[in-house]
Amino acid sequence: MPELLLSLTNLLNFYVRSAHSMANTHTPFFSVVIPITRINSFLLKAIKSVLTQNLEPGEFELILVDNSGGNLCLNEYCSKMNINGNNLQIYRQPVQLAIAQNWNSCISLCNGEYVHILHDDDWILEGFYREIKSLIAQNPTCGLFATRTSFYSEDEVFMGENARFPILEKGSTNANEIYLDNHLMCPGVIIKKSVYDQVGGFDESYQYVMDGDMWARVVRAYGGIVSSKALACYRVHSSSFTSVYNRKAYNLIEKERLYAFRSKSYSDFPYNTARKH
Repeated sequence: MPELLLSLTNLLNFYVRSAHSMANTHTPFFSVVIPITRINSFLLKAIKSVLTQNLEPGEFELILVDNSGGNLCLNEYCSKMNINGNNLQIYRQPVQLAIAQNWNSCISLCNGEYVHILHDDDWILEGFYREIKSLIAQNPTCGLFATRTSFYSEDEVFMGENARFPILEKGSTNANEIYLDNHLMCPGVIIKKSVYDQVGGFDESYQYVMDGDMWARVVRAYGGIVSSKALACYRVHSSSFTSVYNRKAYNLIEKERLYAFRSKSYSDFPYNTARKH
């Protein structure tokens, strides 16, 4: 359906925002961006999980994006929590953006070759970026690089891990493993910045399935590879955006839209199976 396609306006806005990073002469390997709508008890763990990775200071940049629509006083928070460094940047959105719009804006702020969007209630384990660099070295032409994810409760009780990806673990342009259920969780996924620029960013007509839509688009166009290791952590709690959306059943509405689009656009999409899913 036409409404499922990125509008020309969204595409133009994405490319205009992408020009923000062109003036920066330093290109870190990783750009890690954490979108923040409120300062919660989980945020410090997310930030520390990045800063304690075995990376050289110039190898990454960490961008904290205030999307509260007000002023979270992130500078004061970082000072209080002793979070500092030349690779730390803080940006405040002038107005609160919808989630997909905010993610696209976050990408436009990044100067690195590879972009990691880490939610403020999730975290990564030691060795995450080292594993991603290994995947990149083995498969430099791919657009998506990821590890598996462990799920934890609000109080960090282990709940399990997502399934393995036998096809994508070998590196592939076959997106069948992520068509029906998006088991590639955001904290475990890194996308090449130039690929984001090429595909035009997240579809801003979505608010729930935009990540799964993006992963499939990137894998089909550029290929993706997923490590068998679970080095990212996803926190399940009642106040998360995903939980709120699920309770309102918006996820089902958007999935139906996405499946209808894929059935018309992708010859290998199993629509009959999707309708029973």
